[in-house]
Amino acid sequence: MLVTASDNLLSDFPPRASRIDEQVLRRKVDLRTGVRVTEVTANTVLLDSEEIEQSDLTIWAGGVRPNPVIKNFDLKRTDRGLRVDSYLSCSDSDDVYAAGDVVDYPGK
Repeated sequence: MLVTASDNLLSDFPPRASRIDEQVLRRKVDLRTGVRVTEVTANTVLLDSEEIEQSDLTIWAGGVRPNPVIKNFDLKRTDRGLRVDSYLSCSDSDDVYAAGDVVDYPGK
């Protein structure tokens, strides 16, 4: 089972990519969107619908946040990361580039 509080998977990705991933995953796993996990024990997962699911293995991925070290940089940033252009050049800087989950770029 895969549970996400979001109404769709990969909400930061282009809508088409999100739809394709959902279609593939729905054929392989019990995908639950718009559902929150409220409690996890050694062998159960409690959902916000008060449904209890048995679980031999629970993996929690709490989302992606940029590394807090970027707060020490004197560079423009948003709550999603360092602000870069389509060439990954940091805003207001001619010689600093960034890539990965520490950046926020147009269309992300």
